[in-house]
Amino acid sequence: MAAVRGTDFGVIVDEAGKTSVGTVEGTVEVTAESVTVTVDEGLATLIRPGEPPTVPTRLDRELNLEWFQISRRGNTLALAGRIDPTNSLTYRNTEIPISPTGYFEQTVRLGSANRSVVFVVQNPLGESREHRLNSWQFNDIER
Repeated sequence: MAAVRGTDFGVIVDEAGKTSVGTVEGTVEVTAESVTVTVDEGLATLIRPGEPPTVPTRLDRELNLEWFQISRRGNTLALAGRIDPTNSLTYRNTEIPISPTGYFEQTVRLGSANRSVVFVVQNPLGESREHRLNSWQFNDIER
């Protein structure tokens, strides 16, 4: 049983067990590997399996996605980018692994009717933002 009063926070856990905790109002204490951090209002922390929580950082509510590489070869897009590491990233409801710094690489196959791809960035509060790439905007490097 748990009871929370005067605190507004959120938690997301990915398929690999990475857990992110963000606090909107109040304070949350997070403990892993015998280390406890305090996640105050407006902050978030990240816990990877077998590791202690990270030092809390600013909670990302803008849900940006920074692209480093986008290249198209035929019906395939090769993508690399970065999100806030306390957030999660999905494509077609499938989680995309991100590094401890938020970096990711993904190859996406485009179907004949698939003219755009949509990635979703979500923070620990459950807030999400779609990022759409239109395949026709990128030159085919095979041509």
